[in-house]
Amino acid sequence: MARDPLFLGGEKKNIAPYVCRRKGVLHYRDLGKGDYNYAAWDWYSKPKTLRRPVWSEPYFGKGGNTLMVTYSVPVFVGENNNKFWGVIACDVSLNWLNKLMTSIILGETGYAFLVSRKGVYITHPNRNFIMKETVFNVAKKSRQPALTKVSQNMVNGKSGFVRMKSVITEKPSWCIYAPIPSSGWSLSIILTEEELMQNIIRLGRMEAAAGAAGFVLLLLIALLISRSITQPIRALDKATRSLAKGNLDAPLPVMDGEDEVAHLADSFETMRKDLKDYLEKLRQATAEKERIESEIHIARSIQMSLLPKRVPQSREFDLCAMLEPARQVGGDLYDCFMIDDQNICLVIADAAGKGVPAALFMAVTRTYLKALSWEAHSPAETLFRLNNELAHGNDGCMFVTLFYAVIHLATGECRYASAGHNSPFIMQSDGRVTLVPRAKGAILGAVKGLPYEEGMFTMQSGEMLYLYTDGITEAMNSAGELYGEGRAIEELKACKEMTCLETLDTMRASVEQFVDGAAQSDDITQLAFRYMGRDDYASVAKRISVSLPKYDLQSVK
Repeated sequence: MARDPLFLGGEKKNIAPYVCRRKGVLHYRDLGKGDYNYAAWDWYSKPKTLRRPVWSEPYFGKGGNTLMVTYSVPVFVGENNNKFWGVIACDVSLNWLNKLMTSIILGETGYAFLVSRKGVYITHPNRNFIMKETVFNVAKKSRQPALTKVSQNMVNGKSGFVRMKSVITEKPSWCIYAPIPSSGWSLSIILTEEELMQNIIRLGRMEAAAGAAGFVLLLLIALLISRSITQPIRALDKATRSLAKGNLDAPLPVMDGEDEVAHLADSFETMRKDLKDYLEKLRQATAEKERIESEIHIARSIQMSLLPKRVPQSREFDLCAMLEPARQVGGDLYDCFMIDDQNICLVIADAAGKGVPAALFMAVTRTYLKALSWEAHSPAETLFRLNNELAHGNDGCMFVTLFYAVIHLATGECRYASAGHNSPFIMQSDGRVTLVPRAKGAILGAVKGLPYEEGMFTMQSGEMLYLYTDGITEAMNSAGELYGEGRAIEELKACKEMTCLETLDTMRASVEQFVDGAAQSDDITQLAFRYMGRDDYASVAKRISVSLPKYDLQSVK
């Protein structure tokens, strides 16, 4: 770095600190001291005059063994950059470049060389040419007019592809030359015509090698210039590596100023704080998710434990029920039990809400219902008393819909009451499917003292009563369409000759085909009861379904 001796005005003062590396050790001296007049040298005067960076002509350094080149950049200051401050220069050894050029294999006799802006050989296979000969001298000695024109074009920064005779092998060859814009040098490759024509593929490889050499040269020069600029970035990189390993408490280097590196450091500090906040929130969210999953598992266990382990068996009816839980725990429930030797009770219910609260509320509902059913009340009276029990102290405002039916096996008489639940379907012996007439009744647990209507119909031999929750009719496909009662009726018509288990399987398969892969949002609960009668059960006795599907509670999540 050399400052203009007259920059400060007044007395002339030379200041030119110089640093070089020899054998891995940095050496320093001031070129401004002593007799060295740097202002008279081209590396100083040319960039000052031209007001742009300048590459010097190659030269041998002190001792004559090292080929060097200098890159000089003028520095102007002031409001309009009109005041010359000095020159920043970098000396680059070219010994590596000559080794690189001679190491490039261009067939058996091909070679490459570099010439300066004045046509002086910088690299050449014949070391006697380096810094001693010019392309003009060689062209004159070889008496080749084409080579003289090539020499002029190379000095003028042109590129071309010309046929000539090699000065080394004296064989017909092709000369490829092109300028290096950043330095003003010219790169030339000599290939014998024989090798060129024999192997076109090899030519492509040689061109790629020459291009790679030029790229490496430019890359190295750029790295040398930018080295001093990247020091703060390296410090920042070291700190960010600690962040990358998860150490979010690692301090980042403080960068003063308003330049891009300082802004980058501030951005990394903001990122570090944001990452800490995000990970803390993620930890809390993960803990909450685990808590919810644990709650779902408990609720599912409660829900499944409420289901009867066995259903009543008799020659007078065919009975089957199944509950397929959704991912989110609902409050579905079914139950079936003999009140006495003549009467069987069928129950299906759906509690509001999800999770443990709904499961616990359904458990309370089932306990009360079992107790009240044994007291021989009518279905309407049973629901009336059940509602009063559930509404008492119901601070959580939970409620449940429920269908309750008692069937007299000797006569087929079915007495029922409904607490806001879906009306079941009756599959008649002639194949018709109808809804059970609705019996008015409010949801259970909302308000005490509400009355419930009681309905009654008589089942004929072979007729089936199909109870379900809204997981069937409100199943939704990806288009937002509901399965609905219409589809359920049409599907049940096809189940006329099926057993109860086959009917439930058919309905489940129909719903699954309709949703076509859409997520199941609610439990699907079904109960089918086919009345045989006292004297008409023999024809279907072998098809009676009395077992319940088994579910692995560990798989319910």
